[in-house]
Amino acid sequence: SLYSRLVEAGVPFRFLDTQYRAHPMLMEFSASSIYQGKLKSGIDGSKRKQPRGIPWPSKECPAAFFPSDAEEHLDGESKANEVEARILLDLVKGVFKAGEIGLQDIGIVTPYKGQVRVLRKVIQPWVLGLIAKDPSISERDLEMASVDNFQGREKELIIFSAVRCN
Repeated sequence: SLYSRLVEAGVPFRFLDTQYRAHPMLMEFSASSIYQGKLKSGIDGSKRKQPRGIPWPSKECPAAFFPSDAEEHLDGESKANEVEARILLDLVKGVFKAGEIGLQDIGIVTPYKGQVRVLRKVIQPWVLGLIAKDPSISERDLEMASVDNFQGREKELIIFSAVRCN
């Protein structure tokens, strides 16, 4: 990267040692394995509650994994998994129904552009149904994007669609 080349060329740098986005439990891995324990959290984890509407396996851990047990397929030259997209739709519906956070607070992120297309095909009809009942909701409220397109953004809840289950 440009940053790496500048540092290697001797340009002075300053390490920003405190992050304010991720829950402390979510940043522990990168703090220890990438930053040699030098990265600190500026967030009190007890103030970042798990959004209601998801069957969290642990009340303390802000991450959960849900299996889809379905093979991915090709969508153009990219990978996709429609079964997983339907599981994600159920998760989003549960969170929305719980009423604690809105669609604008949820992001769905995937490494495959094909999955972004499938997610939109599966989830958009439900969102359009919500808009028909409540015009204050917008199609753009629930963001679904590839990792590259979502980078640098933040939401209260990120749902990661891995696509491949093998």
